[in-house]
Amino acid sequence: VSWSDDGQQLLLLQRGRLTLFGGPDWQPLQTLQVSTDQRPATKAALRGGAGQPLQAATAGGRETLLWDLTAGQAIATFRTHSSGRLTAAISSDAACVLTASDALRAFDVRDGSPTRGRTLFRLSASQMHPGVLAEARFSPAPGDLRFLSCDLAGDLRLWRHRANALPESLLRLPVNAESQPAWAADFGILSFTSRAAWRPNGTGFAALQQGRLRYWQNAADAATVDGAGEPQEVLLQSPAGLECRFNDLTWSDDGLILAAGGVAFRADDGVLLSAACVWRLQGERAELVAVLQDDPENERIPASSDNGQPGGITSLALDSARGRMLTGGIDARINTWLLPPLDAGTSAGSNDDSAERRKIWWGVQLENPQGLPHDGRIVALCSSPDGRLASADSTGRLTLWNTP
Repeated sequence: VSWSDDGQQLLLLQRGRLTLFGGPDWQPLQTLQVSTDQRPATKAALRGGAGQPLQAATAGGRETLLWDLTAGQAIATFRTHSSGRLTAAISSDAACVLTASDALRAFDVRDGSPTRGRTLFRLSASQMHPGVLAEARFSPAPGDLRFLSCDLAGDLRLWRHRANALPESLLRLPVNAESQPAWAADFGILSFTSRAAWRPNGTGFAALQQGRLRYWQNAADAATVDGAGEPQEVLLQSPAGLECRFNDLTWSDDGLILAAGGVAFRADDGVLLSAACVWRLQGERAELVAVLQDDPENERIPASSDNGQPGGITSLALDSARGRMLTGGIDARINTWLLPPLDAGTSAGSNDDSAERRKIWWGVQLENPQGLPHDGRIVALCSSPDGRLASADSTGRLTLWNTP
């Protein structure tokens, strides 16, 4: 599922067919068969809108295709990976696409380029990380051609893309050497999530390394478009008495608020909880400003393993303009939560009454007249520029919410 740049159209890939939705009633505007038995498509992304031509990219097997939705035709083909697991990212200048799977590949996607669709470089996963490559993400900042790569074990590296050359390795940030927590096996958890997310202005990035959240930002004297200088880690305070491992992380649009959701182990009584934390970034500091743990609705979300993966909150989105957080869980439910004022100067520590003042309160559960809109684990929550929400679950069901 993917939004257009202006939030006026929504693209869904289901059973090998692209469907474009839009208009006042969100009716199908166009359908296009993009899959065959020989060329299966499993992922899709949309770009354009706001006066720009609508194009879609579909990926599956070892090919990625670029489609002109106006003409209903494929206009470029990219040879990709042998693995079925695939992520993709586009550079801020829309000139290069990275795909990550069994290897990292870069493709020329410049309009009018004579080499459009060709591979610019290929790096095997073993050339980049000790483990299996999980994803690669370009910086969103204009003119910044750095990108992050991460393997499934949490090993993180920062690179700079270079024209007509292999990328330059800038920094490696290995996962902490500590072993899996002892409590994980007690709850049937075999591994935790590893992924990375840039701050929206490109001045820093956060990463989950086997569920542990860390954040780095550019040094104060290195705030250039290419991010020169080594990023410095900013410590993120944890809630007192809890050991958190997160499944997802997200940023507010202005990049001032970072949130993560997953599970937390409370050593005092040996209980595993669904949990979420929110931090406010201020210069070179990060304040823990809100915590979700002790709430009856939160306690309804199972925290134990789902096929070896942690339960709890599995996806989340921030609606900071309305003072809300939206979460999806292992239980197929989507909840809205009311955030406390995310102002500076007060942290969610254990002193005086700050923990109570920074508590996150349940708002409402999203439902339709027929009941729960989803049947499986929530795998994605995606907000459009005007505040609408798209949600997807592990069964492939998509639900569109009009400013929930």
